[in-house]
Amino acid sequence: MLLVLDALNQLEDGDKTHNLTWLPKRFPNNIKFITSTLSGPCFNALRARGWLRLRVRPLTMTQRETLVKQYMSLYSKSLHPTQITHLTSADQSQSPLFLRILLEELRVFGVFEQLDARIAELLTASGVPHLFQIIFTRLESDLPYPQVVGDVLACLYTSRRGLTESELLQILGIPQAVWSAVALALQEYVVNRSGVLTFFHDYFRYHTPLYTSCCPLENIASNTSVHMNRQAVEARYLYSAERKLYYHKKLLSYFASQDVSRRQSEELPYHLMKCQDWDALATYITDLDAFELVFALLFFRFCTNSTLPLVVYS
Repeated sequence: MLLVLDALNQLEDGDKTHNLTWLPKRFPNNIKFITSTLSGPCFNALRARGWLRLRVRPLTMTQRETLVKQYMSLYSKSLHPTQITHLTSADQSQSPLFLRILLEELRVFGVFEQLDARIAELLTASGVPHLFQIIFTRLESDLPYPQVVGDVLACLYTSRRGLTESELLQILGIPQAVWSAVALALQEYVVNRSGVLTFFHDYFRYHTPLYTSCCPLENIASNTSVHMNRQAVEARYLYSAERKLYYHKKLLSYFASQDVSRRQSEELPYHLMKCQDWDALATYITDLDAFELVFALLFFRFCTNSTLPLVVYS
């Protein structure tokens, strides 16, 4: 039996899920297990186990062409051979994620006569974070509420664990009809995890190499250095300390007005710390009902945090 678990890094990490204490360290001989992750806590936890690793390599030209044709055919669409050549010959299309995001953008592009120009514009992006900047511009121009796009993304970014749809509607004070249009536009970039909306991929926050951890497969040495780029959302909507503080205060105001709950205990102390409102933080955590929730969350996460930090140096 072959078990494949993709994108461990995208699991919700509310209870130290990324330490992978829930994942068996050994499997029966008749089971082969393959998983993928970006560099970070999940990758460090897997590496600490000594599992064999394979770094995902750039797509070959043949693989790029196949991906373009098959992806577009899923939606009963196709590109002209010259357009496919233009796409696949670009260095950026070596990245599966870059190519997939670019194809998704082409799929929803509705002006056939301008398709060549749109392809050329998208290929001016030097990488995934830059590509998202172009996509954000399109989202803002397509909607009659361009400010809402930025507000939604900025709120999701500054939140600790994401936000529910109801929380976003109340925080931003937008009607359901407006939210429906924005949610539809963002559906490929925002996901719902247990009722909480968050970014579909870590590239919205940072850029790191992708690794596949295999148990067991051929061991291929990998370069574990991590190059952090400016976050896509941060670069466009949270480009200053003042902008970040504005959204932290916005979220703080909302959660402070709510009854004591698990969601409040997850978000409110975080925003109080970001706003450096130490008196309010002290008042909150010394409230017995709030303290019980905060302590329960912290204690459980402490008990499940069995992976020691790993430092790699050269």
